[in-house]
Amino acid sequence: MALANGNSLYPDHVVFLGPGCVVAKDTETAAEAAVRGSKARSERKLVICPGQGVAVPETANAATLTLVRAFGDVLVRVDPSAELERLTDEQEDALINWDAEKLRQSLNSTESARA
Repeated sequence: MALANGNSLYPDHVVFLGPGCVVAKDTETAAEAAVRGSKARSERKLVICPGQGVAVPETANAATLTLVRAFGDVLVRVDPSAELERLTDEQEDALINWDAEKLRQSLNSTESARA
């Protein structure tokens, strides 16, 4: 869980899932954990609830779910004692505000509206 909790490990995570991931505490809901993990930034869209599963927004599309799975695949392959280098808040914010990312989000919104 320690490897999962925190800022993103790679840019695609930010592009499809928003900034970072948060692990819910035993005493909080996934929604509460998402807000707690935001650090006054955008709410975390990926919340791991130990012993229960993973929470993503109801609006998550196939690309988002694929990245959730890929993130899980990465985590199970990383040595638990590894020191990971994470994207900084500034790097995550730059990706979220990147013009190409805004275009991708608008295309996803259009695709979701048609479904």
